Amino acid sequence: SSSQTYSGLDPDTSYYFEVRLATEPEAAFIANRISAQTQVNDRVLAAALDNTTFSWTTGGGARWAAQSTAAYYGGSAARSGAIRDLESSHLQAEALGPGVLSFWWKVSSEQGWDFLAFQIDGSSQPGRISGEADWARRSFSIPAGLHILKWEYAKDSIVSAGSDAAWVDKVEMSLSPPELAETSFLGVGP
Repeated sequence: SSSQTYSGLDPDTSYYFEVRLATEPEAAFIANRISAQTQVNDRVLAAALDNTTFSWTTGGGARWAAQSTAAYYGGSAARSGAIRDLESSHLQAEALGPGVLSFWWKVSSEQGWDFLAFQIDGSSQPGRISGEADWARRSFSIPAGLHILKWEYAKDSIVSAGSDAAWVDKVEMSLSPPELAETSFLGVGP
């Protein structure tokens, strides 16, 4: 077993490393490309979203990344990855409810065709945005339990407009106290 640590990596740069694995001395080496951006970018992405409590993942045709060109709060925000027609780029987190989730988002895309949408547990929430939509705050009630939160920028089959991107910033979760099902008067103390 061996490990390698890299320091001084630029969070705005993708780094690729080739790792060769062998199960036996005679075995042929297997080459895999692994993105070292993952661990670096996860911390930077969480900071850009102003939320280091959630565990963030990103995927689709291209990963979301932290950037400082457009931000609502704190000088940075997350931006969708550069995708092609008929692709999507998503940002995802797990949240434990009950509580109220709020975030800021914006999009610059082909009006009426390329959308930024939000989902809770795979269920699309109302109010997806498209076209040139500036920063707007959204809030959603999150019921008790563990839930998957997903922001997804998706493109149709033709035409690109604007920056062809989506942004999310200042993701906050305020926890709600559990509701009491029943209360009883226990009497007066001694």
